[in-house]
Amino acid sequence: MGEVLNVVFDSSLSSLYSKLAKKQDELRRLQEIIPELEQLYNDFAINALACLEPSLAADAWKGDIASDFDEFRNREVYDSYKQILDEQFPQLFLIIQSKIESLLEEIQALHKAIAAAEAAAREEKEAKALQGK
Repeated sequence: MGEVLNVVFDSSLSSLYSKLAKKQDELRRLQEIIPELEQLYNDFAINALACLEPSLAADAWKGDIASDFDEFRNREVYDSYKQILDEQFPQLFLIIQSKIESLLEEIQALHKAIAAAEAAAREEKEAKALQGK
């Protein structure tokens, strides 16, 4: 019976350590991506006005087509660009931060579960040793 419990404890501990390693890897990857995303955000912000280039000279473009083009560029392209900058990037940062916090909580819970499983395994070993005396 004691041997079966040892196998169960070993399997449980192995599973917990495996889950812990997986969660820690997920956390590391998310933490590593934040500086890259911040750089992309900064690049995006710096280049926001580039989508309005080139400026159309009045003597080069005239009439309804020129006006429609400028209106499209300002209304559709620039507004879409600003939406990405003002809404989608911040939302992405919030999602990542939320996932990081969730992973930290899961990692803490796994550490507690591992400590409890190790304590239970020690107690089982000690009880088995006392029975053998």
